Amino acid sequence: MITISTNKATDTIIRLTGGTFTPPQPVAMPPILPTATQRPVVGFNQYQVPITLQISSGLSLNLPVDPLVSISLANTVVCRNVAKGNIQGTIKEKWNSADYDITIAGVIGSDFIKSVADYVQDLLTIAQADESVKIISPYINDIYNITRIAITDIDLPFTQGEDFQQFTIKGKSDESYILETE
Repeated sequence: MITISTNKATDTIIRLTGGTFTPPQPVAMPPILPTATQRPVVGFNQYQVPITLQISSGLSLNLPVDPLVSISLANTVVCRNVAKGNIQGTIKEKWNSADYDITIAGVIGSDFIKSVADYVQDLLTIAQADESVKIISPYINDIYNITRIAITDIDLPFTQGEDFQQFTIKGKSDESYILETE
């Protein structure tokens, strides 16, 4: 005999012929985003954040399901050997920091605004634009000071079903420059 009862704390207990089954605890939520005063360590970070991509033609794509964002940074360091003295190893000299490498991965789902095909078409139009793409995300803009991304790769793997499409966008942080000639 199976009976299902719910207590006041909304814990559901299923009784199986004298035994008791308690459902497992809920799955952990994504990490809490740091505030502007809590700066994460520079390196490899992953957070689930809302993102809007925009190009100069006016096309704007608000990704419907918050994607997972990975940001990494590499420094250019030159190691120099010293011929004299009692120094063991090399002397390191930092030259500069490279661009941020950005990976945005998620799932596009149809909603009451657009179909998956419409979202994918907008995503492809933005990825193929001959310009860097404006990225609007409080987390990326405020913490990393990244406002534009040069998209290097886009991947749209096979996704089962008609209502969803997985995607991965890879790119590098970019800035707008005005070159002056004399």
